[in-house]
Amino acid sequence: MMEQRTILFVDDEQDILSSIRRSLTKWLKTENLKIEIAASVHNALEIIRDNSEEIAVLVSDQRMPDLRGSELSNIVAKKYPDIVIIILSGHSDMGDISDIIRADVFSFLEKPWEINILQHEIIKALRVHLLRRDNRIIREKQAEELRLGMEFQKSILRVPLPSSTNITFNVTYKPSSETGVGGDYYDIIEQDPKHFIVLMGDVSGHGINTAFLTAVLKSIIYPGYIQNLHFQTFVPSRFLCWLNSRICRFLEKFPELFITFSAALIDLDDNKLILANAGQPPVFKVTGNGISKIEAPLGLVLGVDKDYVYKEKQFNIEQGEGLFFCSDGIYPSGNASAGFNIEGFKKVLKGNSSDIHDHKHIIKEMEDLTLHEVWDDDITIVTVVIS
Repeated sequence: MMEQRTILFVDDEQDILSSIRRSLTKWLKTENLKIEIAASVHNALEIIRDNSEEIAVLVSDQRMPDLRGSELSNIVAKKYPDIVIIILSGHSDMGDISDIIRADVFSFLEKPWEINILQHEIIKALRVHLLRRDNRIIREKQAEELRLGMEFQKSILRVPLPSSTNITFNVTYKPSSETGVGGDYYDIIEQDPKHFIVLMGDVSGHGINTAFLTAVLKSIIYPGYIQNLHFQTFVPSRFLCWLNSRICRFLEKFPELFITFSAALIDLDDNKLILANAGQPPVFKVTGNGISKIEAPLGLVLGVDKDYVYKEKQFNIEQGEGLFFCSDGIYPSGNASAGFNIEGFKKVLKGNSSDIHDHKHIIKEMEDLTLHEVWDDDITIVTVVIS
């Protein structure tokens, strides 16, 4: 059985309310509608407050002693946006018409109205009410899904930083979306006290699909590859080849998506950084003398060619040096719309070379550099200091 919805009539003249009740009662019963009447705006707001889920349409007089119908409309539209509003008025001066147009009013009828026209407007308003309510329910469901996605993503990406006297790490993860759901992936894995793996990825797009794919990465990388290394040395290029072949099969279900990724091994025995790259920004080495860019051969993004062969490159690292890994969200190519430039980026890093773990200060300086324009991509920073 269809739910019964309520039509609320508001007028300061009791005779008009009585007339409305008499002329519409039979029709309302036929349409499975309930009628409520209010002799003042104050009374109307009390009824709406107590029955907001049931009231579908508000039919209000425009000229009333306590408040105009258009003013009531503005109040109701803000607090109860599902309710559809019809204004009735016997006064059609331009001031009232302007107020009504500016208010969130569905329809405006002049007094005296024809009963069949009023009925027709109510029927149209009821359809709009159903659309508004259904759209709200969909939005709330999507918001809840995004909230759950955010909580899930936070739980899987939360990485305990290795505790070592040889090296220190810091991580910042900042999704661009207000929902907290992003497409960046990172992991820091200690193989032994002298060997550390740093992984960074970026799933294209935003929303639930990207959050889902970051979860997939987390679920396959450690148990499917890292855990099976046992006492073997991690080889970044070999790992990217393995991950790409797995992701290509998976991304057949998401042909519009791709993944950039970088894999690095920090080898403190030989004082080497070994890096392989599939479309991620370069790593920056931070020393007392300045900033240098560390670039491995730039490979194809993951998910395009399952047989692609990735290459790697070795770099010397020394005590006291820092390494700055980042997603393109804080890099000129990722947030070009915010006016980023590579020289400004390098200047900020150089100015923070004494403490590259201070990510808040680095991000603040980047915001100042771009005049606080809106950043439109996720930001992930991983910094490493060889101690």
